[in-house]
Amino acid sequence: MHRVLLRIIKRSIIGFLVVILAAAVILGSAWLLLPDGSEFKTENPQLTAMMRDYAAQKKLKQSEIRYQPVALSQISKHLIHTIILSEDARFYTHPGIDLEALKFAMETNFQRREYALGGSTITQQLAKNLYLKSRKSLFRKFAEIIIAYKMDRTLSKRRILELYLNIAEFGPALFGAEAASRYYFGIPAAALNVDQATRLAALLPSPRKHSPHDGTKFTETRRKRLLRWLMQTGYIDTLTYYQLKSGEAHPAAADSSVAEINPAADSLSQEISADSSLGSLSEEEIVPLSVDKLLIPDNHDSLSEDPASTDPPK
Repeated sequence: MHRVLLRIIKRSIIGFLVVILAAAVILGSAWLLLPDGSEFKTENPQLTAMMRDYAAQKKLKQSEIRYQPVALSQISKHLIHTIILSEDARFYTHPGIDLEALKFAMETNFQRREYALGGSTITQQLAKNLYLKSRKSLFRKFAEIIIAYKMDRTLSKRRILELYLNIAEFGPALFGAEAASRYYFGIPAAALNVDQATRLAALLPSPRKHSPHDGTKFTETRRKRLLRWLMQTGYIDTLTYYQLKSGEAHPAAADSSVAEINPAADSLSQEISADSSLGSLSEEEIVPLSVDKLLIPDNHDSLSEDPASTDPPK
């Protein structure tokens, strides 16, 4: 009896060690083989994996992809601020991966018994758009996490943000803030006001189905929630919030009561009030729930100043 028990324990230990060794081999191989974004330190991609995948799906010529990369200094601070708030409020404090967001996503997916939330950071979204297919899978999520972590060690936060804002999808065959601003509003990304910024940011979870002025529940729910969060974090005042929410404010006047982007309402970190209506909405109708704090660096150079040149990397 004791021999049988010892044999079972021995086999269990050996099996456990084999699993650990296999996991280590897989992780090590992934670390060595997956990219780290170093080729984009000073150059923008000609096209991303997502752009090529979209062109192939829709049988488009690559020249039909609308994509016009610019320097971060040529993108409105309002759009930068709103997208950080919308997509990844802890962007400046995590190592490319937000463990709190991943934990929340796993718990939500388990409760719903479906792959509803991904918990992806801006860096993870960048990794996916640059290198991976759009189809959801556990392998893609694993690769996305590894690449994001490597990219965070290789590229500056500023460069990651600049790349992301230039390749994020904002509509059918429409990529990047500059192309989206010119297509939807007829202006460069640098000229976007708060109202236009929130309308663009509201599209990010489902840009192929919606547009900034379609008036659907999807875009209006997200737009109004973003405006409320901008007010609650001190970026816009209460009057501006109600004017923009109702659509009463003239677009040209939408910047009149906006605080400086840094520091955010004179504080590095501010709590965003809990929203009791989130639970009743699907993933496509909410701002990612990983957002519980707004963390913005306390210097303008990190976001709006180009330390070397106003020209975009080539």
